[in-house]
Amino acid sequence: MTTDGSIRLCAVRAADSGARLLLELSHCEEAQTRKETLCVFAKRLQRVPAVGPVSPDTYANFLHEAAVCEAVTLGLRLLAYGALSRVRLIQKLRARGLTAAAASEAADLLVSDGFLNESEGALSCARADLAKLWGDKRILADLAAKGFDRVALNAVKEMLSAENSQKRCAKLIQKRRMRLPRDEAEAARFAAALMRYGYSVSEMKAAFEILSRCNGK
Repeated sequence: MTTDGSIRLCAVRAADSGARLLLELSHCEEAQTRKETLCVFAKRLQRVPAVGPVSPDTYANFLHEAAVCEAVTLGLRLLAYGALSRVRLIQKLRARGLTAAAASEAADLLVSDGFLNESEGALSCARADLAKLWGDKRILADLAAKGFDRVALNAVKEMLSAENSQKRCAKLIQKRRMRLPRDEAEAARFAAALMRYGYSVSEMKAAFEILSRCNGK
């Protein structure tokens, strides 16, 4: 690699108990010197950079590593607000100006370090949807729209198989104070409303029977 000497690494300082390195650089531009500090992960570098001239390729790598470091930091903040799929996390990082490569590598790091677990995240979101009394179809559609992968969706399907969707549907009808239909027109509107919540016709019929038995007591 060649360098024209316009970029120099002036100092390397440890931060975050050595987990990160602060690279202090200077740029000589038309008789003026510009200072810059980049923060990178120490474990992602093959060795601690040596003070001195920096080639354009090495500087480009420093910039990329700094972007990955920034993306991981931002990713941790985003995950603190709630569960995210890898796909959605990358989308959010990209929306904040990170490159596709930096966002993708940051997501991979967060997965490997255990901060991003698709299955746990999907189960957390599914439990929130259950609290809203959504049907299984709407829950799974919601998670798919959020970008959770097949393994995560299968974990949610297993959890939902242990749930009583008929009783959940009946509870929704009661909570929403939905009056049981008395004719075909009302039945069609009633069914359409429950389908939007993700319930099947068989689940609706079972819910009607549950409510009828309760009302008959």
